[in-house]
Amino acid sequence: MTSSRLVTLAVAALLIAAPLAAKPAKKQTAAKQLCNLAHYPVSVGLTNEHRITSTQLDAEGKVVEKNTSSYTDEIVAVEANGFRTKSTSEGNASESEWICTEEGISLKYAEYPETKITSTGAVVPSTMEVGGSWNHTFA
Repeated sequence: MTSSRLVTLAVAALLIAAPLAAKPAKKQTAAKQLCNLAHYPVSVGLTNEHRITSTQLDAEGKVVEKNTSSYTDEIVAVEANGFRTKSTSEGNASESEWICTEEGISLKYAEYPETKITSTGAVVPSTMEVGGSWNHTFA
């Protein structure tokens, strides 16, 4: 066997063996897996547009006022325990932090002096189905 043929065979063997010896791709962290829901994927750069209609009722349940607004959320970072979004509405922008758990995705409320915000349930549940429902409250 000639030396050039031997070198060619050695290079070919190396090219075949290199992918076999390569480290497997890192698995997503548990939080990233919890955040990346089928109905609400989470990845840096993804943008979601939201439209909200709120209805204010009086004591008898009659409509006092109805408002519609919209805003855009862009995922700016995915971190160990959740992700951050930048929300833009009518030229105003703010950032929010989200936490991912088995229950779903919840907003992490900022802390303010002499104010406590409590929340129950997930803002975005981990599973959804047509006609399904979930509860989320905050006070």
